Amino acid sequence: NVSIFLWNSTIGDWNPQITRSIGTISSSIPTSVFIGDANNDGYNDIVSSTENGHNVSILTWNSTIGDWNPQVTRPVGLGPISVFVGDANNDGYNDIATANRIDDSVSIILWNSTIDDWDPQIKKSIGDWPYCVFINDVNNDNYNDVVISNFQHDNVSIFLWNSTIGDWNPEITRSVGNGPSSIFIGDANNDGKNDIVATNFLDDGVSILLWNISSGDWDTPITRSVGWGPISVFVGDANNDGYYDIVTANEHDETVSILLWMY
Repeated sequence: NVSIFLWNSTIGDWNPQITRSIGTISSSIPTSVFIGDANNDGYNDIVSSTENGHNVSILTWNSTIGDWNPQVTRPVGLGPISVFVGDANNDGYNDIATANRIDDSVSIILWNSTIDDWDPQIKKSIGDWPYCVFINDVNNDNYNDVVISNFQHDNVSIFLWNSTIGDWNPEITRSVGNGPSSIFIGDANNDGKNDIVATNFLDDGVSILLWNISSGDWDTPITRSVGWGPISVFVGDANNDGYYDIVTANEHDETVSILLWMY
């Protein structure tokens, strides 16, 4: 199931958890969750990947009853470990993407506004043991792209959107550290351009691929040490000074590392 803690503005705290069933088998193993408008009706929904079920479970919000509808599921690749909701094909509608670590693929489920439903998955082969997927404009051309970390290949797979052909270009890769577990696409160095940040689980660091405006490509990765076994990363203004910082959650030493931007 998924656990949901709703904010109670009257008491200024979260209500006790409520749960909703997901998955199609008893041992579906939910691996990742994302909140976003999955069915493009103006209301946020809950999407979870289920590793053993090889699908995504989607809890769409029903504004009439003020609750979530029973789950709908869509098949993806084998062993989905990460899920993301965003506009993958730049048509103005949110889609669903998963990183599938058993069959080394990424699945993209596009929203079809004509039928008001999702199309069957598009599946692309990528590196060994993909661990995380992210949708954002990674090459700063104002079109969203799809990026995946490949844990065993120590790189990231990048599918750039080609607006001329209305499809993704063939995969390109960029090397990062040892065992990339999580990725985030955001402005890591505060120059107004998106960059790629990856946690390297096996060498206790983060790799930062800065976008180079002059070359129109990413620079050689910069590495920074963090805690032991970084498993998740986020780019945002952690200390509220108006500049973006990098934060990692570190599994083995049970810490968070905060890399503040120095200006």
